[in-house]
Amino acid sequence: MLASEYEAENTGTVIGADTGGAAGSGADALMPVGQREIGEIRREDVEVSTDGKAEPVFSDDAVAELVWRNYQNSKTYLEQNSWLLDWQAVDYYYQNQNNDRWMRPADGRPVRIARYIIAKNANTMDNQVHRGIWGNQKPFALQPEGGTSELLLEAWTQLLWTLMKRAKTEYNFGLAGEQSRLFGTGILQAGWEERTVVKKRRKRKTPEPTATLPIGGEQSIATKESDDFEIVKEGVKECWPFLNFRRLGFTFFDENWSTPNAPEESASYVIDCDYVNFQDLQQLRALDCYKQIPDDETLINYFIQNPMTGTAAPSTVAEGLADSQSSLAMHAAGEWKNRGVNPFETKLMLLTMWTGERAQAILCYDGRKLTIRNDEHEMGDHALHYTFNWWNVPSSGYGMGIGKLNMDDQRMETGVLNEVLKMIGMWFNTPLLIRRGENAPTQNIVAGLGTFMQVDPGPDGDVRKAATYLEKPQIPAEAWKLMDMALHGGEDLVGANSTTVQGNLGGPGSSAMRTATGVNRVGGKADESVAKPVLYESWALERWIYFLIDMVRLKMPLEEIRQILRKKYSDAIIKSIDFDAFLNAEFTVDVLAGQRMMAKQAIQQLIPFILQILQQPQIQAFYNQIGMVLDYQALFGILIRMSELDGNIDNIFRAMTPEEKKTFAQNSPGAQKVQGQLAVEQARGQNKLQETQAKGQVDMTTKLATIAAEHAAGSVPMERAEGLLERKTDERELEQGVPGMNG
Repeated sequence: MLASEYEAENTGTVIGADTGGAAGSGADALMPVGQREIGEIRREDVEVSTDGKAEPVFSDDAVAELVWRNYQNSKTYLEQNSWLLDWQAVDYYYQNQNNDRWMRPADGRPVRIARYIIAKNANTMDNQVHRGIWGNQKPFALQPEGGTSELLLEAWTQLLWTLMKRAKTEYNFGLAGEQSRLFGTGILQAGWEERTVVKKRRKRKTPEPTATLPIGGEQSIATKESDDFEIVKEGVKECWPFLNFRRLGFTFFDENWSTPNAPEESASYVIDCDYVNFQDLQQLRALDCYKQIPDDETLINYFIQNPMTGTAAPSTVAEGLADSQSSLAMHAAGEWKNRGVNPFETKLMLLTMWTGERAQAILCYDGRKLTIRNDEHEMGDHALHYTFNWWNVPSSGYGMGIGKLNMDDQRMETGVLNEVLKMIGMWFNTPLLIRRGENAPTQNIVAGLGTFMQVDPGPDGDVRKAATYLEKPQIPAEAWKLMDMALHGGEDLVGANSTTVQGNLGGPGSSAMRTATGVNRVGGKADESVAKPVLYESWALERWIYFLIDMVRLKMPLEEIRQILRKKYSDAIIKSIDFDAFLNAEFTVDVLAGQRMMAKQAIQQLIPFILQILQQPQIQAFYNQIGMVLDYQALFGILIRMSELDGNIDNIFRAMTPEEKKTFAQNSPGAQKVQGQLAVEQARGQNKLQETQAKGQVDMTTKLATIAAEHAAGSVPMERAEGLLERKTDERELEQGVPGMNG
């Protein structure tokens, strides 16, 4: 029941919203009064499942009370414990506002010098961890299970990488990583939404005319009219995951959160505090999961009548870490404030409480609380956010960062350095000692090059005894030792060692980097210094990737998946993918963090030996005999993934052109063997033919001679017999060719 309905029921007067939950339209439309304050949750405000498998479902009035109370309790927990003081102190010393903001104080003390040990070490270690996670082009690899093919793994990898870039994964992990290194805990919020992306392209207002040319056939001709373009906008629905970096003081976990790097294990809820303006409320109202947000006319009236309404900061933590007026360090003005003159930029507080099953949101304005969301979500324990620490604290979800670990080292070095500078300053402005009553100046005397000072030297006339400098203080050697201990001790404490991490070589007698053993030892120590932080952050990255996998399988349209894959694969490859098998593919996610690269490097060293084994003819023959063959394309894909190259196998392997097929067929060993055999057979046939022809010639000559002899005996003229022989010879040559002249 809304507060407006409750009051109307008791007083007969409707205030604000109608029974539908949205304010009426018109010039006199008022913002809803909001939920009634119930004080305590009653039995009629909640529904519970009979089997205990689902969370209780609260009414809108109970949700407003529940979210607001949990928010107050979690905020008080941070503000009344040392977390707030530690974070504010770290924020102060990171920027180190100890230095004086004027050239010289009025009392003559020297200017204080600021030191930045915390800032240097935090950024040094942040670079180490970030490189350990994101040093590869893709920070993850998919390992097949259950017979998943290499093609499906590559398609999933391409799809996940595209979605990660849409969510600006590396950028947001970088922000959370910086917060983790400095303050101790990084926080990220995952989500999934559908957007209508407006894509712009140029289109000709008039198509190019065509003409048939004597040479070249029909061709397009550019004209002034056809070169006139217009901008065409096209709205395309796309799935966009988001990964929001959450600052300390804007996200509040359950006070019982005690499992570092895994809030889903012990925190029953997490509350996000955000600030929304007029346009934000319009966009939220368009989503199915939000309700009771007033219509545009009601919102317009409210924002115009309250152009500079000040909204309270979400917490003292946020006010100290994100407000330029409430902190000694430099920050923005604070996102809960409207610093402009646009009334529609006025900010209203939006509190969203996430549990493992439900999302509950209330809009806060003018002391009112309006429930605008109270439903189930499909994110599971991903809704409880991802966190990763620098150093874990026993029985606490929050961690301890470099700021707190190096705070005392920076204070000690800064203090000792400034005291040393004071003593050195005495050397440049040493006081003069004169005998009382003599040479007493009536005013300050400015000493300079080429100037004269008159003094009373005394009875002996030695002007050097008339005035002398105060003895200069000697700087104790312990001061330099303290400064060195503060500097290098702070570096060693957080792992930012000068040699192993920062790459600074030792002194003249150091041999750490002269041998391969020394180099490997230095590299190993550098890896050890960030082993745990890299592991914690890789857990968060792994959970994020599994979230993307779940959302793709549950929500992403197949056509959009195809569109993304077409940017890498050809249409023939896309058609060959069984998308039922694609959505149900089994694989695991392996984050390629720096600490896991050692095993990977060992595998890379084994690759040449594996290839030599596979190239042995005996091995290939054995597998061919048992009906198996080596898939070189799959092997090449594995090598591409191992080398971290963003290779496209489709661009390496392609179908032959007809000319290439013909050339290959002609040059293949089998074809050459067949051609050789044909040549041998042709030579044999030619020899046999010549032998037959020669034998036939001899037989014919013999026969003709016999016939001629017989005719001669029978008084037949010899000339006629010779003529018959020539005619037979000519007929044979016309039919069979001249012997020895055949091509």
